[in-house]
Amino acid sequence: MENEIKKDKISAVCIACRKDSLFPFTKKNGFDIFRCSECRMLSLNPIPGISDVKSIYDKEYFSGGGKGFGFVDYEADKEAMRSAFERYIDDFTSVLSGPGRLLDIGAANGHFMKLAGAKGWKTKGIEISSYAAGLGKSQGLDIEVGTIGGTKFPKGSFDVVTMWDVIEHLSDPALDIGQIAGMLRPGGLLAINTPDSGSMFARTLGSRWHLLVPPEHIHCFNRKSLKLFLENNGFEVIEIGCIGKRYTVEYIIHRLAHWQNLGIWKSLLGFVERNGRIGRIALPVNLRDNMYMLARKIKNS
Repeated sequence: MENEIKKDKISAVCIACRKDSLFPFTKKNGFDIFRCSECRMLSLNPIPGISDVKSIYDKEYFSGGGKGFGFVDYEADKEAMRSAFERYIDDFTSVLSGPGRLLDIGAANGHFMKLAGAKGWKTKGIEISSYAAGLGKSQGLDIEVGTIGGTKFPKGSFDVVTMWDVIEHLSDPALDIGQIAGMLRPGGLLAINTPDSGSMFARTLGSRWHLLVPPEHIHCFNRKSLKLFLENNGFEVIEIGCIGKRYTVEYIIHRLAHWQNLGIWKSLLGFVERNGRIGRIALPVNLRDNMYMLARKIKNS
């Protein structure tokens, strides 16, 4: 069950519900994690600076994941999730009655942009990692290296903004959401996938939850807190769900090896690394600890 530390609360406001109600939850990887007693949002305190965050997303993050997080092989790992991405695209395409202009935040090497482009969307991307963005740009994709706050898109440039496993990485989502709202046309859509700290799996594991990985994940929302966050920032939530993903065998074992630190997983990881074809097999995994939320920008916001 949850490992909650009983101490006095800190003087800080929850980014989701805007209440001064943050109490210590646990300590992990040398970072203090706090939980809001009102909406159950989890956040690091203090928040890592942008230079610390940026340093995480180097070449090793996208190819090797030797720090205990990131990807074994980003392209192969994301290709295994193709069916989930295509369901996302079909979902918001249906809501808008056709494709339009799409901005993918955290675009990495542009894998999702290519899938959306194949379905008729005109795509642009933002990516903090110059390494990953460079891979996409070499394929002719329009990816800008930088952060949300550093971009200068004209107001109302996009019909959809997507954030796949991104919002949990942001140092200041409350600041970034205003920038995102400005990028969207009135009635435009914001599509988010992010870990759900309120899921049964996350609540059962508590501090041992495998998606509680500071400093990679800075904020961990739940359904209530993410909905509040969006509503407090000019959006109307129109869909909340959970779309299962597929992961490669190598990615799954890599995560288990770092999560549980057991010899059996490390031995299996060595085996699949030596037998590449086995490691590339994609398996469906749905622990229901990831959530999908689709929100519409309120026209008069």
